[in-house]
Amino acid sequence: MSDRPGNVFLVGPMGSGKTTIGRLVARSLGLEFFDSDDELERPPLGRSLIQISIGTIASIWALATS
Repeated sequence: MSDRPGNVFLVGPMGSGKTTIGRLVARSLGLEFFDSDDELERPPLGRSLIQISIGTIASIWALATS
C-alpha cells in the first residue's frame, strides 16, 4: 500500500472556491494541482468553457428543430 494520497476532485458551482481550496489541498498533500478549466483551454481542444457550452447548445438546438 502506498503512502501517497490518491487524486482529489472538487465539484461545485462557479465561484464556490474550488480553485482556491484545490490549490490549498494539493499543497498540503504534496500533490500537483490541475484546474479543469485551464486544461480544457490547452491544445488540442483549445476552447473556453463558454465556447464549448455555446457549441453544445447550438448542436442540441439543431437536433431539436430539425
